[in-house]
Amino acid sequence: NSAHTKVFHFVQALNLDGDGDYVDVGTNDSLNLTNQLTIEAWVKFDVQEMDLSVFGSSDVWGARRISFRSNAFSLVQDSDNVIELHEQGPIPAGEWVHYAGTYDGSTVKVYWDGVLKNYKDWSGSLPPASDNLIGSFSPEGWYMIGLIDDVRIWNIARTQEEIRATMDTTLRGDEPGLVGYWCFDDGTANDSSPYGN
Repeated sequence: NSAHTKVFHFVQALNLDGDGDYVDVGTNDSLNLTNQLTIEAWVKFDVQEMDLSVFGSSDVWGARRISFRSNAFSLVQDSDNVIELHEQGPIPAGEWVHYAGTYDGSTVKVYWDGVLKNYKDWSGSLPPASDNLIGSFSPEGWYMIGLIDDVRIWNIARTQEEIRATMDTTLRGDEPGLVGYWCFDDGTANDSSPYGN
């Protein structure tokens, strides 16, 4: 299977070197996802390593609640109710990959380039967020090394068909369920969704 080519317009991307850089997108209520969610991004890792963060969110006690990394998608209700969904090794380095994770209240799924890589039944309501970060799990670590583009956060669990239909396109920004959209095309980390996170 040949590497996927990022076919929609490529203007700019967030370039992170793993040296403590990340984008804090705040804790607006629109990002306080608890029962359903989808996180999508185009990623190109400079190295093939475990635990390079695409997106991370901690709860008000500083514990992990959402972790979207090069090798796993994790959701945490509390210390007794955790799911860590692993793929088949970390995403390869040097290739653009469309990476997506979904949760519909009963099942967690992860996709590469629109292909389902793993899924598992899980239920739980996530606690309130104390931070939401692109390129890190927390201000203290698991930093991204590489490029991140077109980060999309939804308050719905998108289907495989919906993910595949739009992963190669630029969104308008007002699609139903879209609560955060960072395309970086203007060289900033401005949110192009109506919520302005």
